[in-house]
Amino acid sequence: MLPEVDGWSVAEELGEKDETRDIPVVFLSARSDNSDQVRGYETGGVGYITKPFDPLALTETVRKVLERARAGERDAIRHEWRRSIGS
Repeated sequence: MLPEVDGWSVAEELGEKDETRDIPVVFLSARSDNSDQVRGYETGGVGYITKPFDPLALTETVRKVLERARAGERDAIRHEWRRSIGS
């Protein structure tokens, strides 16, 4: 948990500013309910990893997200995630 602010607020703030809107946000959280993933999606995230996590899987997820975001596939990433969480 972040002190004084939460990840949802940070993601929303990033999404509101032109200079940070395109930063792909992957949530890393102890919150594992489907509703938490839905909230992450709704705040503009592109992925969600729950703790405890495998460091190698985290690295691979971030690498894939960055590659795909650079290739202009941000909307596709979000669409795939949305389908996987049933939102």
